[in-house]
Amino acid sequence: MKKLSTKKFVFIIVIIFILFIFQGVWNFIDFDRQASSEDMRSMGIERINEIKSHIIKNSFSPGIVKFNFMSGIGVFVPILIIIIGYDYNKIKNNHIKFNIGKNDKYFKELNKEKIQLALFNVGILVFIYLFIFIISLIFGEIGTNTIYGKNLINSKSILYYMCANEIGYAIFTISTVSIATFISSLLTFYLIDYFGFIKSAIIYLAYMWVGTVIIYNIINTLFIEYDIIAQILKNLAPMHSFMGITETSSSVITVLCSYISIIWPIIFLKLTRKYEVA
Repeated sequence: MKKLSTKKFVFIIVIIFILFIFQGVWNFIDFDRQASSEDMRSMGIERINEIKSHIIKNSFSPGIVKFNFMSGIGVFVPILIIIIGYDYNKIKNNHIKFNIGKNDKYFKELNKEKIQLALFNVGILVFIYLFIFIISLIFGEIGTNTIYGKNLINSKSILYYMCANEIGYAIFTISTVSIATFISSLLTFYLIDYFGFIKSAIIYLAYMWVGTVIIYNIINTLFIEYDIIAQILKNLAPMHSFMGITETSSSVITVLCSYISIIWPIIFLKLTRKYEVA
């Protein structure tokens, strides 16, 4: 989007995230550095090349790549949303200047910007997922450490049949994470409407990260043996909206419930606070 002033920051964190996903490549670099030692040379060139090939294929295997992707989105997505939130705040302030006294037009344009920027965040995430998935299929070791996670799906759920192969499960994964990214983006933009950019960034990151740590600590300390209570509390942990699909016995209901933690604050804001443009 041409009007975004934070494109270079988005580019930087995308590169960092991709490097994190392919972090196993550093094992290859480290091995290559040690290959000059006396012990390594005694193994012979063919054996060394065989080990190097295995390391690189394992590092790019679909399962390892998908695991790193899911491990990193808890940090990457909130930061991406805050960066785009900065631009949303600038766009919002510009709309105020040109729509004074035109509340209806102002709110329509603002809602349009919310949706467009939220979809932009989703687009970035989908691009990264497709990129790493294609790279892993080309260079990775297929057959071991696959992306497939059908064992995580409840066998009685319709999702079990939708995720009948690796492609189906890959689509399921990026779809659920994309929905969480879209809703989480909207939450941040609504916070900016009411509290401004700086306060909203602090509130959002504290809610997503600190709130999740507190809730999981409560679960592990007090309710680890109470499955029903633990599941209810998990749905109140904000980052669970991104990580919910990684737990066992996932179903349509559990996936939808995982979004509760990022939907209820939007409803709360809309019902309890009034936002008007002068």
